[in-house]
Formats: sequence, C-alpha cells, structure tokens
Amino acid sequence: MKSQAKSDRMLTRREALRLAAAAGAGLVISQLPVRSQSSGFPTFLTKTSAQQTTLRHLVALNPDMAPAYKEVISGFEKEHPNIKVSFDLVPFTEAVTKVSQAAAVGRPYDVIDAGSEENQWQLLEQGLFEPLTDLVDGLGAGKYFAPTALTKWKGEYWMAPYLIIPLHIEYRKDLFEAKGLRAPFRTWDEWLDAAKALTDIKVQKYGFLMPLQTHYFYSTLHSSMLLSNGGHILDRNGKVVFNSPENIEMLGFTKRLATYCVPNMGEQGADDMQTLFYKDVTAMTWYSELDIVPNTKKLNPQLKGKIGIMPIPPRTANQTPVLRTTTQFYSVGKGSAYAKQAKDYIRYLLRMDNEVKIIRSVPMANVPAVTAAKDAPELFADPDIQENKQVYLDYIEMAAKYGRSVSILENPGVFNPKTGQILRANLLIQCVQDVVLNGVPPEKAAAKWAARMEEVVKRS
Repeated sequence: MKSQAKSDRMLTRREALRLAAAAGAGLVISQLPVRSQSSGFPTFLTKTSAQQTTLRHLVALNPDMAPAYKEVISGFEKEHPNIKVSFDLVPFTEAVTKVSQAAAVGRPYDVIDAGSEENQWQLLEQGLFEPLTDLVDGLGAGKYFAPTALTKWKGEYWMAPYLIIPLHIEYRKDLFEAKGLRAPFRTWDEWLDAAKALTDIKVQKYGFLMPLQTHYFYSTLHSSMLLSNGGHILDRNGKVVFNSPENIEMLGFTKRLATYCVPNMGEQGADDMQTLFYKDVTAMTWYSELDIVPNTKKLNPQLKGKIGIMPIPPRTANQTPVLRTTTQFYSVGKGSAYAKQAKDYIRYLLRMDNEVKIIRSVPMANVPAVTAAKDAPELFADPDIQENKQVYLDYIEMAAKYGRSVSILENPGVFNPKTGQILRANLLIQCVQDVVLNGVPPEKAAAKWAARMEEVVKRS
C-alpha cells in the first residue's frame, strides 16, 4: 500500500515549546507558532512612544539563542535610545509566509533572518529585500566575512551572513567502540555495515534515523549524498540531470540503509532527529546545528563525552564528501521605512563581540560567519566549548573543507538558484519517499521526478 508522508507537525510543536521559553526570557515576542482560526498566529502588541522608531526583526533561529539576542538588543537600544527592536520568533517552516504576508499588507519587516539559506533566497527572488552592498563592503566584505558565505545577485549583496551550519552525522562513540566500528566512515558500505551492526529490532534499537516528512530540509541529507557521488540535480548549464546512474545509485543505497533505520520514517520530523538519538533509540542521527551540549544536558546527561561527529561519507574512498551547508543572514526588508536604522542595527549585531555572544548562546551549534570570531578567545572561553573543543574544531573544519551552498552553488563557481527552487518544491524528498516508503524502483522514481524538476525549471 502506498505510504503517505505527513506534514511537519512535530517540527512545529518543538519550535512552539522552545519559542514559549524564549518569551519567558523577556524578549518582545509578537508572533508565536500557535495557530488561531483567524490569522493563524496570535499577536502581542508592544506600545512605544511617538518619538521612538520600532524596528521589526523577524528571526527563525534556535530559540535557545533568544537570551543572547535580548542582551545584544538591550545594548543596541542603550546606544540608540530612540530605537526599539520588536523581535519576532517564528519556525523556519513559517518564515517565508510571514515575511511575504507582512510585505503584502504594506507592513514589511525591517530586518529579516528567515532561518535557512533556501528561505532567504526564496524571499530575495520574490523581490522582498533591499540591497546591502554598502553595509557588506563597508565592513570589509570577504575580509570580514567567510568568503564562501557571501554571494552577489544582480551585482549586489542582499544578505549579511552571521552563522554557517554544516550538515553532519552524530554517532554514539561508546556503541561504536563496543562493536569495533571505525569512524569517520570512508564509504557508503562502511556506513551500511555500521547501521546493520547497531540494529537490534528485538529490543527496538536501530542504526540510523532518516525522517521522510514532506519538507525540503529532510532532503538535504540526500542532496549531499548525490553530490558526493558525482551526481547533480542541474548540470553547469542548468539542465536537469537528476535521472543519472549516480543518482540512481544514491536512491538504491538509501533504500538499503532504510532497512536499519527507525521505523515510521514518513511520520518523523526534526524533533525525532534529536530525541530518538539522545533517548537511546538510534546509534546515529544527522542534523544541521550541532546541539550536542544542550541536548545532552536536557535529554540524557549520561551521554556526556560519548557523542562524536563525522561527515556524510561518499560512495567510495576515492570520492570527496560534500556537506550541504546553510548560512543564516540578516537582510533589510523591501520598503522598510527605517532602512538606515535597520542597517545600523545589523552592523551592531555583526560586531565581533556581539557575534560571539550570539554564537556562544548555543555552544558549538554554529560556525561564525564573521571570520575573526572563529579565533576569538572569548568564543573558546565558553566552558562547554572548552570541554568539547576538538569536536567543535572538527565541526568548523568540516564546514570549511566539505561545505557547499547547494541551493545556489550546486556546481562550484556556477551561481544557479534554480536548484534551491527545486528543493523547496519538495521534489527530491518526494522522490526518496517513492523509493523508500512506496516501493518504487529507483530508476522509475528518478525518471518521474526528473520530469517534475524540468517543469520547475521551465516555469522559473
């Protein structure tokens, strides 16, 4: 019987709980992801005096970072007593809709961080940002920021990066040692063998976790795998080449790996990627943010020091891993009445001391996009980072060595946001669903979804 992947119900629930905690930290929260019958979100209004400017900052980030933003915003408001910042936290699955709706009713957000590179580029393609070339160049462009995090579009910078997140595998070092397994994996076969060795269905223990809900985030694992195998969605000329032997190999391997994954993949979401791993259900998981420190403390303190990370491996030892990285940015909303003040606020956020505060708020989770912050003593003075310093250094190295901005630079050196459009249309994840959940042969699935990808390219 055909299995149907469900929506991101669990992702939204997790975000809702964490956003509620952020509200308790004292931030001005004007939107929470609790649906209402009218607008979909309740609104909490903040009164300001007639002499004050209120900057509306939409953010789709890890809500554990909210207290750090509260501190940084307080400092900005002290330096700019006539400016207040309204800080709107939303799930990244809702960010594009929220920004688009605000612009449509003539109340654009002044500063926007939509939570992922794909979201930010989608808003840019809709024409919802003001250029930021003067700000980025004024800070030093590629000397101030990680060069891989900066991309011009139509001759302008539209986004100022502040953190970089590389996809990675998290694994239980203790379980690997008990089974005599090596890490990092060099090949897909080593990955499959480890997943098999770590699976014991009788006691409901599994080797790997592979959520397959219908959302582009869950396909980022597979986009990394197909690129590391020499496959592509689009070639350097923008032609759809998804129906290739390399990608069919990826789909076939995914089907085999699923044998040793936690069941009910179509119902799993981002919440499960963390909780099932830290609650001892699976020996491996994957994620973007590296939430080892907070998740160990909250979910299973006994795992302290027992978790390692590694790149998603290529098919053969002769190939190089490719890790989809996402960058989070600050942009100024198109039509903002306070564009100058918004740029002043972004400059303040990107000051190295404030960058370090924001990055440290969830220790080790993200790589700073401000180059100097990666070597800042203040960053490594954090006790959690000190205790896990080598893991964090590995994480930073993985981003620099294997990271690729798949949604716009699928082919290195060739800028093409159409890849991101295809991913956001959920075509890759639906192809994987067909193979893993619905039993469609990889060759047929690749041909079917390549045709759908061609339709997206033609429409764009």
